[in-house]
Amino acid sequence: MTNNQFDLQAALETLHRNDWLNPVEPVNEYVDEIEAVADFNVMDTKYMQRNYWIAQFSHLLSRQFELGPRAISRILKLSSHSVVRRAMAEYSTVDYATLQDAQTELAMYCEKAGVI
Repeated sequence: MTNNQFDLQAALETLHRNDWLNPVEPVNEYVDEIEAVADFNVMDTKYMQRNYWIAQFSHLLSRQFELGPRAISRILKLSSHSVVRRAMAEYSTVDYATLQDAQTELAMYCEKAGVI
């Protein structure tokens, strides 16, 4: 994968599979991944949340392109527009100025955390 090609859907699916906040296996199997996250300069657990990233991209798409939840869910290849609504309600503020900024930050987080 080059720097110009970033697969948002693959990153979101991987974050969903590696749900660190509610692990189905004992935590000691996630020690390497937890240490990688600890090395990341932002220790906020919201970065580990799939809904945080969905909300960030949804807010930006909504503001910049005036899209509704249904259109956003199709763009992000989500199963339902209710996922977009819940994520936007849970994280009501946007932390990034552009889609490129959010994409870059998600790519950096995923790389540092060893998710992709």
